Order: sequence, then structure tokens, then C-alpha cells
Amino acid sequence: MTDSELPSIQLSEFTQRQLDSDVIDFSAGQPGPRLLPLDMVAAGAAHRFTGAAADPYILQYGTVQGYSSFRHCLAAFLSDATQHKVDPDELLITAGVSHGLDLACRLLASPGDAVLVEAPTYFLAGDILRQAGLTLVPVPTCDEGLDVDALEVMLQQQQYPRPKLLYTIPIHNNPAGTTIPLAKRQQLLRLAHKHDFTIVADEVYQLLSFPGSREPPPPLKVVEQQMLQQGLLDGLASSSSSSQNANGSSVSNGAGGTSGSQPQGGERVVSMGSFSKIMAPGMRLGWMEAAPSLLQQLCRDGVLNSGGSIAPLASGIAHSCLELGLLQQHLHQVIRPSLAAGCAAVCEALRREVPRCSFQQPLGGYFVWVQLPQEVCAEELLQLAEAKHRVRFVPGRACQGLRHMARLSFSFYRPDELQQGVARLAAALDDYLAGERAEH
Repeated sequence: MTDSELPSIQLSEFTQRQLDSDVIDFSAGQPGPRLLPLDMVAAGAAHRFTGAAADPYILQYGTVQGYSSFRHCLAAFLSDATQHKVDPDELLITAGVSHGLDLACRLLASPGDAVLVEAPTYFLAGDILRQAGLTLVPVPTCDEGLDVDALEVMLQQQQYPRPKLLYTIPIHNNPAGTTIPLAKRQQLLRLAHKHDFTIVADEVYQLLSFPGSREPPPPLKVVEQQMLQQGLLDGLASSSSSSQNANGSSVSNGAGGTSGSQPQGGERVVSMGSFSKIMAPGMRLGWMEAAPSLLQQLCRDGVLNSGGSIAPLASGIAHSCLELGLLQQHLHQVIRPSLAAGCAAVCEALRREVPRCSFQQPLGGYFVWVQLPQEVCAEELLQLAEAKHRVRFVPGRACQGLRHMARLSFSFYRPDELQQGVARLAAALDDYLAGERAEH
């Protein structure tokens, strides 16, 4: 049996989740074993720690922002990948998007502040937001991602405390697979400037568009820069310099100003990215990109100032993988084609095996968001599917979605395994609906 025929399993002391060959688990939103580039990481480590690039000071406490030559290398990579210039001085190295989100919640907002969150959303983001003491305000979504028109109505009606942050996954959304188009990004930015909130853009899937798919819109920070240069955001800032909580009292932010005060320069976007999806989750390495006025607040974090750069060794390995061209090759020749094949396999199987379901086929990312028949409760279906048909998924309500929705990941398994998983899901749905008819 060749490596390509071996079942996709994950049974190791190193892994957060144990996945055996008995169950096909569509809830596994992580790269499969064939996508983990151990040889590339070993080559990067050898180059950084034993070759001409070796420097013992990489083992010392590092600079808060991350060491300069790595940020320059990362900025060049991102500039090439997105076709938009990235300034290395506007990058902060993080331990991944989750770490970046935690920084944004603690340093750009204060306990009691409101944060707008698209619904559905990444199902573990809510814990990070709530643990920072923030009040979550759900915003509806549509086929284009965040429903910016609905958000505008919400802000006009002022039914909620003025928001301090808005958290969005604007491209290849988790779980919905949607991408906010350019016109709606511009509308969203106008709202952020008018109502004085900061957009925290989780753009972890920005580099994961499928080969041959249409060009995605620019990252939100790029769109903001273009609008600022064209004067399209002039005069939109609210006249109020402070936010109010539900009791009408002013709330100050974590940087010593008032919640809702506009950053110097007017920038309103913090972008977050990660090596977890383009290299490996175990790197625990990512970045935040923000204007100096916002970056200065993020760099005041006590943990970063105490311990220095959050991941100097991982930064060194990633730096070498970029310098040697290994990561670019892995991304374009392995990651993106594999994800595209997995997505195609799931979508084809859904059309064939489960015609009663509907979905929007994504153009990148990790997930398909499936609408089951209206009468289905996804949590109940999951119990039946796991117990009798050996297949799992994430039910919609776990993502703050509707009860008859389900998130399917196509990143972990081979295409043939994914199709087998959809067939199992179809059998589980048939059994569920038969039981419903018998009861009614």
C-alpha cells in the first residue's frame, strides 16, 4: 500500500485531536498528515541554525515586534502573494491568529466594550472574546459574507452599545466559505470610520484561494489605504470621542484613551495572518499588520514586553523556508491544489449523494457550509451519524448558525475518503428523515 493509499489518521502524543481510521471526521479543520512538511521544516532549521545564517543571539530574548530581517522577508512574501505592498515596520509577529485576536481584544478594547461578530463565525473565537470581558453583538451574514447592509441598519438604530471592535473572517470564511466583495468592503470601512470602531480582520485564508479561481478582492487594510489616499473616508469620523456602555457611561480603552477614540492617522483595520494554514499549525507562528498608531498599542502587551518576541525560533525556521523558496513551493504545489481537490470531492459528492441539501461552493479555504433540510436538527443528526455511520461534522449552532446547518472541512482527508464520508452522511440523513416521518 502506497503512502497515497494509507488512511488519514492522527494518533500521536503531539496532537490536540486524535483521529483514527474508523471515523471520518469533517470537524477536523486542520491539514492532513500529507500536508505537514517535516522535511521542509528540517531543511529550514538546518539552514538557520547550522549554516552561514546561524547566529547564537536568536536564542536570546528577542525584540517585541519580531526580528527585523524576518519581518522584511515576510513583508516581501506577502507583498508578492497579495500584489500589494506590505510595510515590514507594520508587522508584529504573533503565535498565530488566536494569539493575535487575544492581543486585539485586550489592547484595543476594555472589559464591557461591545464587539460586533458575524454570525455564523469561527466557533472558538467567542471564547477568546468573552474571556477578554467583551460583549458579543451578532451581525447577520449573507451569500457575500458579513451582511454590511444589516450592520448599517443596526448602527443607525443604536440598539446596542457603540462597538469598539468588529471581528470578521472576510475571505474564504470559516464556516461559510464566503468572501466579502470589494464594494461591501468599502461600505464596511465607511461604517468603521463613521462609527469609530476597529475592524479585526482574520485573514488566515487570504493565501488559500484555489488555483484557477478568480482573483480575490484586496485585503481589508489595502482597501482602507486606497480609500484614505483617495479621500473617500474624509469627514466620516463620529463627533463623539467616547463610547457608552449599556448604562450610558463612558468606557476607557486598554491604551489609556476613551473607547471609541479614533487612532491617530485614522486607520481602522488590524489584519491577522498565520503560518498554521500555509505551513504547519505546530509552528505556532503568525503576524498582525496594522498602522503605527494601532501597532504601538498592541506592542504594549505585558507578556511581549516581559518575554520579548513570542516565537524567535519558529520565526527563524520560517524565515529560512521563505528565503530558500521552500514555503512558496509548498503553498503553490501542495497546499492549494490539495485543498482544491478536497473541496471539489466534497461538493461533487454532496450534489450526488445529498441532493436535498444546498451549499455555496467555496473558492478557497477549508470549509463547506451545508444547509440541511429545514426539519433537521444538526445536533441530533450528528449523534446518529457518529453512533451508527461513523462520520462527524460541526453542527451549525456551534458556529452561531442555524440549527439545520453543518460545517464540513475538506482539509484533512484524501478526496476518496471525503467522498466516502459524504456517502456516510447521506445514509445518516436518510435514517434521520425516516425516523422523523415515522414520528410525525
